[in-house]
Amino acid sequence: MNLTETIKTRRSIRRFKDTPVPREVLEEIIELALWAPSNYNMQGWYFVVVQGEKKDQVVQAMASHASSWLGNIKQLFPEKMMRMMQQFFATMGGAPVMVFVYTEKTREHLTYMPLEVEPGYPSACAALQNLLLAAHDRGLGACWIQACCIIEDEINQLLGVQGKMMVAGVPLGYPDQSPPAPPRKGDKVHWIGFKE
Repeated sequence: MNLTETIKTRRSIRRFKDTPVPREVLEEIIELALWAPSNYNMQGWYFVVVQGEKKDQVVQAMASHASSWLGNIKQLFPEKMMRMMQQFFATMGGAPVMVFVYTEKTREHLTYMPLEVEPGYPSACAALQNLLLAAHDRGLGACWIQACCIIEDEINQLLGVQGKMMVAGVPLGYPDQSPPAPPRKGDKVHWIGFKE
């Protein structure tokens, strides 16, 4: 795929085949994620890639909180979509792999950064976008999930992660669906100083 096609055909996948993803493919995807631009070249991202029994434990922990996450999206979706989202939150779509993206906690050490968020947060988001595009380019599906941050402490304990801030979780695998492209919302760009 060329870059334009990869960007425009990527979709958030919420149903996966149970086909294992080869480790070498995962390593390629993560390596491309690490080539993202980063704030002050701090490269303040951190990835945990998990499958098997430990992944199942994480999904079980997420499933136990699935209904509480729906409070955040009740105003956004109709009832049918809510039921589908609840099922997805409870199973992560059967994805064989979960990737958790973190940022290093460095803000307290940087007196020149007046930001309220960790300076590595936008860099981790850029790396996450690279990951999603690289996965799609290799025939995999993925979905950016921030709801898992609600139980960050519980997931961190399961994964043995300390001293980092969770940015998102990403279920990853071969897609078992082909969702349509949602329309782009208008009025998102304002041009200044250009001729009409």
